[in-house]
Formats: sequence, structure tokens, C-alpha cells
Amino acid sequence: MRMRRSMVDGNQAREEWLAKAERAEVIVFDLDGTLVDSDHANFLAYKDAVMFVLSTQIEIDFTPGTRITREVLEEIIPGITDKQIEEIALLKERSYHKYLSETKAIPRLIEIVARVQEKEVVLATNSRRCRAEMLLNHHGLIEKFTRKIYRDAESQRDKYVQLMAELPKGSMSMLVFENDEKAIESAIACGIGIDQIIDVRRITR
Repeated sequence: MRMRRSMVDGNQAREEWLAKAERAEVIVFDLDGTLVDSDHANFLAYKDAVMFVLSTQIEIDFTPGTRITREVLEEIIPGITDKQIEEIALLKERSYHKYLSETKAIPRLIEIVARVQEKEVVLATNSRRCRAEMLLNHHGLIEKFTRKIYRDAESQRDKYVQLMAELPKGSMSMLVFENDEKAIESAIACGIGIDQIIDVRRITR
């Protein structure tokens, strides 16, 4: 299912998002691309790791809004093996701290986090705990959440599957801030209504 997006003015979005957040009991935030723009740091860390493992440069220039992933590596590096990808991903996590200064908090979302501290405020990210906590500490966000869901080796469940299992059963109203199409589809599949999900990619910069 492909999600269709229409762009909205940033100031209009801010007011709409704040109003919805004030009405919700549970507010869920993705991390990368939602609370923090980390694409450039991610690119640089992957670039270092690819050079170390393969002794070659990534044959792609950084483009804002483009995120390097394991799947992208498979596309741009012919013949790369699963073992090499795992080694690159591990090294990328270890070198990420060098590029924290390349990450930027996204003001509209940080403002909302600050405004809803009396509610259940959840971080739900596909990032591993160590890297996510580096980002959260760097931007002063580590203590802002009542619950944090990471992607760890011992738990490969989808973050929204895990979230729905952890939250109390009942009719608590929820609002989700997300920037990834697959994650939005997953949230919907877990029973979160499309009207409860804000695709933060829709704002004009």
C-alpha cells in the first residue's frame, strides 16, 4: 500500500499537530527523520564503515532527505555479502558518535515533546538502543519519554507490534508522529487509525 502525501505549510502543521497532541492521551514519536535529522551523520558513519570493510568508497553523493540503509548498500555495491553488510552495520554503529554534531533536532517536534510532558510520551524507533541513546543524550531528550522502544538483537519485533503489546488494553487515544512509509503502514496494520498518524514528511520546509 503506497501512502499518498499532500504538502502543508509548516506553520499550519505546527498548530494542527499541537491541537491533536493536546487531545491525545498517548503521543508516540519516531526518532530519525522525525525528532532528529540524522541523515548526514548516518551517511558519514556508513561511509567510514564501508571504507574499512571493503577498502572502497560509497559510490553515491549525500543528498538531503536520502538515508543510507542496508538495502541501499545492496543496490549500490555489487556483490556485497550479508556478512559484509553485518560488519559494516556494526562498525557504523561504533563510529556514529563522531558525527553527532552533524545531526539536527527538528524544532516543531521538539516543541511538541516539551508541551506534552504530562502525558504518556513514547519513543518508538527502529534504531538500536546504543545509537538512539547517543542521539537522545546529544539533544537533551533522554529523559523526555515515559517509555522507549528500540530495535535490539533480542527483540526483532516490529516497533508498533511491541508498542501495542506494552500499552494498557483499552480505548486510550493515541497520536503517532512518523516519517517512514513502511512504518506508517505497520502502525495501521497494528490497529492505529490513519487519522491518528501524522506523516511529518508532509510539511513544507
